[in-house]
Amino acid sequence: MKNINKNVVLVVFASIMAIALLGALFLAVYLNASYAKAQFYSSQISNAAVRCQAYQDAFVHTKKIDHVQGFMRSYEDLVHNLELLSGESDVLTKGEIESAENKIREYRDLFVAYKEKYIVIGLTDESGERGALYRDIVSAEETLESLKEYYLLSVLLSCRSNENKFIIHKEMLFVDKFNENYDILKESVQRSGLDLQIKGEILAQIKQYKSDFSILVEHIKEVGLNNSEGISGNLKNALLAINNQVLDIQNTVLNRLGKTTRTIYLVLCISSLLILMVLFLGVRLIRFNLRLVSEIHKRKVVEEELAEVNTNLERTVQNRTMKIASQVKDQEKINKEISTLNEFSDYLQRCSSSDEALLIIRDYANRLFPTDVGALYLLSEDRNSLILKTNWGGRQDLFKEAFRPDECWGIRMAKFHYVNREEHGLHCDHFIGAVETCYLCVPMRYQEELIGLMLVVCNQGECLADDKMKDCTVRQRQRLVVTIAEHFSLALSNIQLRENLREQSVRDSLTGLHNRRYMLESLDREVSRVVRRNEHLAIVMIDIDFFKRFNDTYGHEAGDDVLKRVSEILLRHVRDEDILCRMGGEEFLVVMSRVSRDVVVKRAESIRQAFENVEMHFGSSLHENITVSIGISFFPDDNSDISVVINLADKALYEAKKTGRNKTVLFSQSMIEGD
Repeated sequence: MKNINKNVVLVVFASIMAIALLGALFLAVYLNASYAKAQFYSSQISNAAVRCQAYQDAFVHTKKIDHVQGFMRSYEDLVHNLELLSGESDVLTKGEIESAENKIREYRDLFVAYKEKYIVIGLTDESGERGALYRDIVSAEETLESLKEYYLLSVLLSCRSNENKFIIHKEMLFVDKFNENYDILKESVQRSGLDLQIKGEILAQIKQYKSDFSILVEHIKEVGLNNSEGISGNLKNALLAINNQVLDIQNTVLNRLGKTTRTIYLVLCISSLLILMVLFLGVRLIRFNLRLVSEIHKRKVVEEELAEVNTNLERTVQNRTMKIASQVKDQEKINKEISTLNEFSDYLQRCSSSDEALLIIRDYANRLFPTDVGALYLLSEDRNSLILKTNWGGRQDLFKEAFRPDECWGIRMAKFHYVNREEHGLHCDHFIGAVETCYLCVPMRYQEELIGLMLVVCNQGECLADDKMKDCTVRQRQRLVVTIAEHFSLALSNIQLRENLREQSVRDSLTGLHNRRYMLESLDREVSRVVRRNEHLAIVMIDIDFFKRFNDTYGHEAGDDVLKRVSEILLRHVRDEDILCRMGGEEFLVVMSRVSRDVVVKRAESIRQAFENVEMHFGSSLHENITVSIGISFFPDDNSDISVVINLADKALYEAKKTGRNKTVLFSQSMIEGD
């Protein structure tokens, strides 16, 4: 009994000591957590500084204002985390925090000055001083081109080339070359036989161009011709100072964190020794109670045997319940797949374009194969390659953008091709690198013609995690993949057929240009846009002069050749955003938007002049040059009804025909009054 009391006293004493040491351990852990928090803030400061540098470098190279906004967000994160770090007053001194804040503000101010200077210089060729320089050179080029002074224009283009090289490379060599070319240009203008007034205007334009370029050179020199000069050099030095400051902060935090960690280890070791002592003494106490525990244990053995029987019975019932639930779940999964597949088929049948169908198949592939990766290829127009159109599963780096049809065994064999991960050989060559998991290739055909290929690749994590897995989920769902491919093949063929019929309905079969129907449909859209933006449209009506004589003299085949040749010339002289169509017979119509009246007339004249240099050959005969007459009207300047504006352009065309042909005539109210 005395031994028991003695052991109890020792256990209590050791427990009190262990509690005291655990309290000290808690205090050390608390300090360690504070320093760990400071370490987190310092790492956030380092990350924010890195982001600032990344956005700075991005702005330096791309001059996009979005990177300035990213820089300011990163700067705010840097300041915010520095404020959080300063809240841990026992980590860094007030002087260290203030020094870091001053360097960060100086860096921010230098970057803002760098940005403001480049806004003055111009972020693009159309803004700032670069925009003024661009307008100077365009004005001078238009003047020289209108005067057909091509030598002077070539010298001016040499000046512009050296200007662009200086802006890109920032080397003074190109400034010297620019000045040499400018002197040559100035001297050439003075020696030219141009009229004195025109010569003065050209000299004034190129003088203004040189003056603007000199200002641009000075501002770029202020920014710095290399990273060690001007604002760029100061910005680099400021960034280096911030990085050094951040490194000092991290070293300070890590040193203090290391000290608290060592203290924790020491206290933990001493506490462990005392706890072991308590356990040793406790074991001695337990030995005195083993006899009583032995009797209790015998009683519990019987109870445990009964509990084991009950547990086995419950486990058997549970296994059977889980098996039934698994079967129900599998059936629900099959029903859900069938429902999704029917929904997928309905959506495909209602698609109006190939792009819509690709979006739908990507969406439903993600639903039907949520753990797998896949891609869809379509055959190119020349039928020499398969082009990647969409993919799912987040592994864009796995698939080639294009490959030849003979690189896939599924296409060669004209049936689906399954590759097990343990098989060697017969692997397809349409992946980037080696594929370690199972995959399935399903060729898509319509009426025995290949139109594309569907690939489904097993999820790498699941496939490689189980060494016993021989047939992965891709193999098990092979029928579903084949069904989806068949549905998409049929839908895509129907869509392509509808698109071809639509294209044929809006194209002129002879010239390949859009027809009157397409023009009327497009005009409704253009008129709505013009009215909404308070702009105007130009209607340019073009008619071939003496076209009937071509047909009567050389036959209809020659007339068709003339129409084709006229179509080719018109296509070369209209913009992509213009609407060009054949109205019928020898009449063509061009709808121009977002251009001034003067530009419309100038472009119409350039079209008319382009035909004067065209000669048509019919057999051994040489016919005179083709000429066209052009009539122009404007919506809504001439009339607010677009159909009336087209008729007015036709009246202007008739006026051009009546007054001698081979000319461009703008509609005027006098044409109506004359009628």
